[in-house]
Amino acid sequence: MAQLVKKYIITGTIELLTGLHIGGSNTSMGIGGPDKLIIRNPLDNKPIIPGSSLK
Repeated sequence: MAQLVKKYIITGTIELLTGLHIGGSNTSMGIGGPDKLIIRNPLDNKPIIPGSSLK
């Protein structure tokens, strides 16, 4: 079984040349409900880009 050995935090600035939307959903679709939610950090509510989306 694989075991987590290290954790890296990488910081920087990303400049977008085109639009970007990485959405998540924690509510069900319904009439009048949002259709494009944004993934946010639960601690400060700022939008985040998951590491799996950077590849």
